[in-house]
Amino acid sequence: MKTSPAPLSRREQEESPNFPGNPWLVLLAVFLISGLGYLLTLAPTVTSEDSGELITAAVTLGVPHPPGYPLWTLLAHAFSLLPFDNPAKAVNLMSAFFGSLTAGALCLCGLRLGLGRCMAAAVGLIYAFSERFWSQAVIAEVYTLNSFLFFTCIYFLLGYRDSRSNRDLRMAGVIFGIGLANHYMLMLLVSPALVGYLILITGNQEGKKWRIPPISHPFWIQLLIAMLASCAGLLFYLYLPWAASRNPPINWGDPSNLERFMAVLSRKAYRSLDFGAAPTIGTKLLFFLDFIRMLCTQYTPYLVVPGLVLAVSCGGVRRAERLLLAAIIFLNGPLLIYILHFTFEEENRSRVEEYYLPAWGCVALLIGLGLEEHVRGLARSWRYGLPLAAALLVFLANHKECDYSKNRLSYDYNHAILESLEKNAVYFPAGDYNAFPLLYLQAVEKVRPDVLLADITGTLSQEALAYARTLNPKADTLTMADAQALMAENGSRPIYFTDKSDCRIRGKYRLHPWGWVYRLETPATPLPEKKPVLGMGKMSNAENPTPVDDLGNSILSSVHLMEAENAWVAGDRPSAMEHYRQAVVWSAISKEGLNNIGATMGERGLQEEAVPILRHAADLYPGYPTARKNLIQTLKALGRQDEVKAVEAELRLISDMENRSVP
Repeated sequence: MKTSPAPLSRREQEESPNFPGNPWLVLLAVFLISGLGYLLTLAPTVTSEDSGELITAAVTLGVPHPPGYPLWTLLAHAFSLLPFDNPAKAVNLMSAFFGSLTAGALCLCGLRLGLGRCMAAAVGLIYAFSERFWSQAVIAEVYTLNSFLFFTCIYFLLGYRDSRSNRDLRMAGVIFGIGLANHYMLMLLVSPALVGYLILITGNQEGKKWRIPPISHPFWIQLLIAMLASCAGLLFYLYLPWAASRNPPINWGDPSNLERFMAVLSRKAYRSLDFGAAPTIGTKLLFFLDFIRMLCTQYTPYLVVPGLVLAVSCGGVRRAERLLLAAIIFLNGPLLIYILHFTFEEENRSRVEEYYLPAWGCVALLIGLGLEEHVRGLARSWRYGLPLAAALLVFLANHKECDYSKNRLSYDYNHAILESLEKNAVYFPAGDYNAFPLLYLQAVEKVRPDVLLADITGTLSQEALAYARTLNPKADTLTMADAQALMAENGSRPIYFTDKSDCRIRGKYRLHPWGWVYRLETPATPLPEKKPVLGMGKMSNAENPTPVDDLGNSILSSVHLMEAENAWVAGDRPSAMEHYRQAVVWSAISKEGLNNIGATMGERGLQEEAVPILRHAADLYPGYPTARKNLIQTLKALGRQDEVKAVEAELRLISDMENRSVP
């Protein structure tokens, strides 16, 4: 006769991860709490970095930067149709939505790892409010969607461990494949850990020892089916040639034929960036140390250090799962650092921060495992209080840095520039902080459609090429310099630049400050007497400061530089010097920004002041020759020949190192 199982005690009920059998209430609580945090800190409009380009691609069904992110683009297009006051905020909301779902997915993973409800909820919340993930959940970016798909895949893998259900295995494969349609590089990078874990737990069915299942084991057939199911996600990439055929405002790489499609899919344009340098062991070590620093930044060292120490000391508890999490961290961290051939400088250091997001989620789960194993014997107030305190600690540590609710920096800056330009102007913007928000403003919000944006992705836009060829129908291929020369010599449209360095024909023509940009004076378009006066009052964040990323720093530096230029031309030297100084402050970690400021000041006759700025730019990255070339010219103007020889020796050393690195 079968006997009914003994009822759980009150304590066993509280500690049971599945009691009372409905984990979705915990998921809902985590989703709502994280969602509320994101809504209160959501960016109200377009931000810097890739935001403008991605939003434009979403609204117009275009092709963003490689590998094209077809899944994100289609989902973001649906969000852009929501009745918000601007499409940018609607797409920002999509990041918040998937950020909250990711927090819920982490919570469910914690429950399947055996965490109590409170600890599992804390794991989801500390990841939700970690510094890097939170910053991506309040702007238009691809990473919260990627994290959601990744940890949903982990959830089904953990389900397969418990159930050995082929359905869970196939669902993991399908979700993994859908993730390939968003950010396939990161998904493929950690795939060995996922497959290794499946082999490990399948070969350990008896609970005795780890072994590889025999070739006749049905697991291999089911694994193959799951892998084939994952390939279905690649069908989303068929969106790219379809979108390109429509000639949208953003059509990066124009993947309308097979060759260009493969170039976009393989990120060919970024190969020299990702693998072009020849980093030393010391460079790799610096990136690894920065990885550790960023890990502590996510959750504060007060939580990371004890949490991971406790996770390591758990003995045999969830050993296979802890190995899985550790393997993902290794593949997504140290191995990624080894693969990428980046030079260690601020631009590259910040570029990889979002790549580590899967690792940070696994760290959160390990912290949860470590804390859970060591609080089980404590009083209920401690078992509930510690997880909640951990989540609150992370929230308070990162709230100020991730509150983008008043961030209008990119919008105000680029909107003011567009409005200041003359009718039918040709405009050559600078980097991503300038070009991508301009693209959004013009293509989505229809601000100044008469302005021709000549350079968005680093090459001449199709509109700029078409205009240049109307000036010379015989022109077959045009370089940037050729096109600028044609426009200046034969065209009647005024030409503007954000940075002097983007003008390839300065030897023949003069650049004059025009508000926050420079205007090219040509015989056909002489400089008008009336110029725009923008001023810091055009930017709401001048009065309401907001957290800014590296490109936000570039905006503030550019504004101060142009304010200095206008003040200098107007004869207000004290004001000019103060704005030059402020420009240097905002470019303190940007070698290009400092070089631009130093070169500009040198041209104004401020060579003595320019020397330390150019020297700083050169020292930020030893392999940067441009700042040294400008420094040499400045030192020559001052007659400091001994220093000139020293800098020339540095240039020769850089050249020798580059020659040795070429295979």
